[in-house]
Amino acid sequence: MFNNAKDAFQFCIFPKDLYYKVTKVGEESVTCNDDHRPRQINIKFSYKTIFDLIDPTYNELFSRNQQVVAEIKIRKISNSICIEYDQFLDYSKAQEILLEAVKTWPLHSYQNHLFFVQTVYFSLMEIATGMSPTHNLLLLRVDAYLVIHHFLDNASGFRQVLQDFIAESNGVVPATDNSIKSLKRKRIQDYINDGESCSICLNEFSQGSEVTCMPCSHSFHCNCIDKWLRKNHTCPLCRFEMTISIDASTKSALC
Repeated sequence: MFNNAKDAFQFCIFPKDLYYKVTKVGEESVTCNDDHRPRQINIKFSYKTIFDLIDPTYNELFSRNQQVVAEIKIRKISNSICIEYDQFLDYSKAQEILLEAVKTWPLHSYQNHLFFVQTVYFSLMEIATGMSPTHNLLLLRVDAYLVIHHFLDNASGFRQVLQDFIAESNGVVPATDNSIKSLKRKRIQDYINDGESCSICLNEFSQGSEVTCMPCSHSFHCNCIDKWLRKNHTCPLCRFEMTISIDASTKSALC
């Protein structure tokens, strides 16, 4: 999260809070063969989701840090856009481009995406209008995080909230290292040209190939499935779910 919460803007989607901060990275004059290069704005976006596990005995006398028992940082998304300055001044056009940039953020409704874009646009515009006329490139950054609050007196309810979030996020949550290491591995000794291949890299299995067998019986090249599971906890073919990666303090809190 941000080092100084006072620098961050916040709006609530109870029981969730979305924080964001707009930062001017810099501006410069970029030269090229075309002397009529249009002025441009480059915006880098960074988003993450955090589950706050809250002590149910808290009251308003405690600070947020005292209330929160553990945090799970479950998803991070980064991307960037480049928009011409004149386009950015057109609110409708800028809104369309910004919505496209944040459409993969799991804010759970189009209205939330739209509200966020409308809110952050004016923060960006305040910086953009101060751009020096001698520069043609403005570099901006938008950092955001969505905090979802859950009280620890209902561990089963938390698991359901977590599962629902994973489903809405297309399952983009890593499997645990232990669950990946526990998968059965074997080396293909006898090559049979039956067209069987790894569905991740699409290359056929060959004699001597080392493959990993998922609990659902689907097999993949070891390197392929290892990389896959460190980003996504489900089988690429049948969506069988491996154990998701959460920190040890959270596991103990849920036991």
